[in-house]
Amino acid sequence: MKKSILALFTCCLQGFLTSAQPVQHNYVIEQELNGLDIIEDKRSPQLPLANYGVQIITAKDIQKLPVRNVSEALLFVNGVDVRSRNTFAQSDVSLMGSSYDQILILIDGIPMRDPQTGHHQMNLPVDLSQVERIEVFKGSAARMFGAGALAGAINVVTKAPGSQKLNVLSYWGTNGEKDTATGEAYTQNVQQVSLGFVKERSGHTIQLRRLFTNGYQYNSGVEQQNIFTNSSFVLKNNHKIQWINGLFNNSFGAKDFYASPYDTDAFEQVKTMFSGVNGDFNWKRWRVVPRLYHRYNEDHYVFIRSKPEVYENFHYGTTTGAELHASRANVWGLVALGGETRWDWLRSNNLGKHERQFYSGYLEQRFNPWGKLNVIIGSNFQYTLLSDELQQNNQGWKAYPAMDIAYKTENGQVYVHTGKGSRLPTYTDWYYKDSRNQGNPLLVAEEGFNAETGFLYKQNAFNIQGCYYFRRVNNQIDYVLTSLPDFTQKWTPLNIGISTFTGFDFVAQWNNNPNTDQWFYFLNAGVKATLLSSMMDSQDLPSRYAAEHLTQQFIGQLAIGQKGKLQHQLMARHFQRMGQNNYTTILDWRSQLNLEKVNVFIDINNLNNQQYILNGFVQMPRRWFNVGVQFQI
Repeated sequence: MKKSILALFTCCLQGFLTSAQPVQHNYVIEQELNGLDIIEDKRSPQLPLANYGVQIITAKDIQKLPVRNVSEALLFVNGVDVRSRNTFAQSDVSLMGSSYDQILILIDGIPMRDPQTGHHQMNLPVDLSQVERIEVFKGSAARMFGAGALAGAINVVTKAPGSQKLNVLSYWGTNGEKDTATGEAYTQNVQQVSLGFVKERSGHTIQLRRLFTNGYQYNSGVEQQNIFTNSSFVLKNNHKIQWINGLFNNSFGAKDFYASPYDTDAFEQVKTMFSGVNGDFNWKRWRVVPRLYHRYNEDHYVFIRSKPEVYENFHYGTTTGAELHASRANVWGLVALGGETRWDWLRSNNLGKHERQFYSGYLEQRFNPWGKLNVIIGSNFQYTLLSDELQQNNQGWKAYPAMDIAYKTENGQVYVHTGKGSRLPTYTDWYYKDSRNQGNPLLVAEEGFNAETGFLYKQNAFNIQGCYYFRRVNNQIDYVLTSLPDFTQKWTPLNIGISTFTGFDFVAQWNNNPNTDQWFYFLNAGVKATLLSSMMDSQDLPSRYAAEHLTQQFIGQLAIGQKGKLQHQLMARHFQRMGQNNYTTILDWRSQLNLEKVNVFIDINNLNNQQYILNGFVQMPRRWFNVGVQFQI
C-alpha cells in the first residue's frame, strides 16, 4: 500500500512538471488587527479563513522576537500554552486549557498527525527563516480540518519558494555554566543555509539546518539535522502546484521526561519525514484544492543510554492521506465542500501492530448578501474504521457542525463562533506500558463543544481585541494516578468525565510610525492577557496534563529603535498554572542591527534568571545568551 501511494506521488509530480510555467504569487491584505496581518494568501491551498478570531504572527514579528524555533515563537501568542520539556527536544502545545492531543499542527495545510502520540506533532523541519506566518485557530477547527482539531489548529505557512536566493544563519549561545560531570561549558550552536531560485514558471527552495548543544544541565544535550524543500509550479490557465518535503532527525537526553526521578540517563531519538502535494485549480466557476500527503515517524527510546538492554522502545508510525476541497460563489455567498481519506499504521515493540482508516466530508455555506453581516454554517462528517476489536465502540459516523457570525464595522468587527469536535485516543493512550505508565485499551473518543464571542477594533495606531470562550469536553482523557486494580501508582489515561473551561483573552497593541532618523524612538508596545478557569470530574486525582493548564497568562512587549538600524525588544511573560500558588515571570531581550542584507542580533533569554518548569519535572534553562548573524538576498 505504501509503495503504491509513493508511486502515485511520483506520477502526479511528473505530470505537473511537464506543463510547469513561471510562478506568480498574489497576496491580498484583508485587514490589520492587533498589529498582526490577517492575510488571505492566494498561494496557500487553504480555503479562506473563517470569521472568528484567528491569531497571526508574521515573519516581520518573528524577526523581532528572541526566539529560535516555532515553539518559542508561540510562547508570545496569547492563549497558547507551550509546555516544553526542552525547547529543542520536545514541546507540547495546547489552546484554551486543552491537552496537546486536542489541537492539530499543520505545515502549509499538511497535517502533522501522529498515531503514536501527540508529543511528536511539533517535530517540524522548518527553520523560522522559511516561515511567512503562523496561523493560530482557536476553538473547534473540526469543520475545516476534521477530527483532532477539537480545541483548535496551528498552521505554519512557509515563504514562497524561490523568494530568497540565499539565507544563511549562524548563532552561538551559552549560559556561562559548566557540566559538573565533564567540566565542559554548556553551549549551543546553529548553522542554517537555504538556497532558492525561480526558473521560468517554477520556484524552488532547499533549506539545511544543524543544531548542536550539550545542554544546560545533566543529560539535556540535543543534536538535530533538518532538511526542507519547497517547490511551486504554475501550470496552464494559472493552475498551481506546491510540493514540500521535510526530514527531521532529533536526538536528545530525556532526563525526567517520562519516569522521573528514575530516568536520569534516558535517551530518545525521533526521526520524522513527510511529503505533501498541494494543488490550486480553477475549473469553470469552481476553485478546486486537492492535497496528497505522507508522514513517517520513528521513535527510539532508551531508559538507560549505556544499557539499552534494560528497557527500550521502537515505534514506527505512518500516516497517508488524500483530500479534495472545492468552493464556488453563489447568490448567497460561497458554497464549499470536500472530502478526505486517511490511513494510519503503527508498528511497535511496546504498542503492538495496529491500523485505522478515516473517511470524512464536509459541506458549508457562507452567507454574505447582507453587507456587513457574514454567516457561515457547515458541518464535517467522519467515518472511522479500526482494526482492533477492543476499539469497536469508537467506530462509525460522527458529525462536527459549526456556525460563525461576524458583523463588520468601519474599525473592526464583532463575532460569534460555535462548533463541535472530537479526538480519538492515540495508540500510546490505549496500549503503552512501563514501570510508571499503563495504557487503557477501553478509552473512548473525546467529544467537545466550543463557543466564543469577541470583538476586534482598530483606531489609528491602536488595536484592541477581546473574546470570551466556553469549552465543554465529554469523556475528557487525562493521565491520572489511580487506585484501580492493576493500575495502582501508575499514570493511567482515563475518560475522567466532563470538563468545562471558560476564559477571557484580551490584547491591546500600539504601533508607532516614528521618524527613524531620530536617535531614540518607540516602535510599539502591547499587553496580552488570558484568564482561564475549569471544572473537572477528576479534580481529586493527581493529574499529569489536564489539571495543569494555564490559569493566568500575561504577555507584555516594548520595542524601541535607534537611528533606523538598531532595534531593541523586551518581552515579559507572567503565568500561573492550575493547582499552583506561585507565579512565574520570565523576561526576554533581543537587540539587533539591521543592515541592508545582514542582521546581527544578541538575545538574552530568561533575563531575570528564574528557575521554572513548563512540563512535568524538567527544569527549563536559566539565563541564556545568544549571539548570531543572518545574511539574506
